[in-house]
Amino acid sequence: MARCGHCGTTIFFGGIREDHRRFCNVRCRQGFHLASVADLVPVETIHKQVAVVHQGPCPKCGGRGPVDMHNNYRVWSALVLTNWSNKPQLCCRSCATRSQAASALFSALFGWWGFPWGIVLTPIMVGRNILGMCCGPKPRSPSANLEKFVKFNLAAQLVQRDQLHRPPPLQ
Repeated sequence: MARCGHCGTTIFFGGIREDHRRFCNVRCRQGFHLASVADLVPVETIHKQVAVVHQGPCPKCGGRGPVDMHNNYRVWSALVLTNWSNKPQLCCRSCATRSQAASALFSALFGWWGFPWGIVLTPIMVGRNILGMCCGPKPRSPSANLEKFVKFNLAAQLVQRDQLHRPPPLQ
């Protein structure tokens, strides 16, 4: 059995082969390549951009920073079907608190309707949102998640710029 070269998931059937690596899907293959480009971005550049983003205006409301990555947890269920998600968002503390409160309410109303996972996951997701509202990233310094977000954003910009300046293939 093979493992995904990006996320480490076991691949039973299929997958995508590239050179000597296998990937779950196209998204993991792109993530692997983006991570390899991100490792080439100078640390000083990353730290400067992190400081600019952290002290900049909130992308959601336009208000004053600090801005950081905040997680939003949701679960909904219907009989034997349960769906849960974690959505990171770049925003200020007040936007994050509003979004986490809405997700906690959504989960509390629609999460517990499935058996067995809805009943198990609903209190966990509501608790994670409450914990995020109370104990989110510290406003004085950027979190590791913000640094990772900025690093991958810079790498994506480099890849896009490279693709724009690459000559068309010969036919």
